[in-house]
Amino acid sequence: MTAIFFDLDDTIYLRSDPFDRTCAVLLPHLTEDQRRRAFRTCRDRGDEVFPAAQRGEISESEMYRYRYRQGFADVGVTIDDSFAWAFYEEYIVQQRTIAPSPVMQSILALAQEKFGRVGILTNGESVRQRKKVHQLGILQWAEESLVFVSGDAGRPKPDPYLFELAMTATELPPKQLWMVGDSYEADVCGAAACGWHTVWLNREGTAIPTGGIAPDIMVESEAALLSWLKSFFSPFV
Repeated sequence: MTAIFFDLDDTIYLRSDPFDRTCAVLLPHLTEDQRRRAFRTCRDRGDEVFPAAQRGEISESEMYRYRYRQGFADVGVTIDDSFAWAFYEEYIVQQRTIAPSPVMQSILALAQEKFGRVGILTNGESVRQRKKVHQLGILQWAEESLVFVSGDAGRPKPDPYLFELAMTATELPPKQLWMVGDSYEADVCGAAACGWHTVWLNREGTAIPTGGIAPDIMVESEAALLSWLKSFFSPFV
């Protein structure tokens, strides 16, 4: 028996989809290039303050206001705190329509077949992330007892704590555990440090940092991930 865990945001679905729809509602004058760049800068600004929010050092409201206010400022679009919060609220509305792509659905179904056990390891606020799990229909393939959210633990990936909780729940040794995620630091480095196998869904084709940990498998698309899964064989299954 083996087990495979998936990250949620930008792995099972793309956050850029509800972000683009939110821009269409609230900032329709933005060009496609501005939207693409703003998505990246808002994501990066959010990553800056996410650990502090998980530790309770700043509120979630402060985190999201900073994320959007500074993220848009980075691409030359000025918004105030009030608009930043309105953007966040509309983004949550647009997230209610998220769904895994047909290819991702095939990936999850095949992962269940090949590995036997499927779980989720995601950073984020507990209630929100668990709502996404249900919205995406992931429990068709994943075990609810293997859904782990950093908001419950107060310690986000790549901290080993979430990986250790998952490993304990599976009652499997590290060599029989796999992690699939889009974040090199959180998913690849975090899981590898705990002795897990890793699959980096590197959609942007980012280079591995010099001297960095190499994932066991690196793919740049859902189609490539599905192809790897089709060829996967484990003596533990």
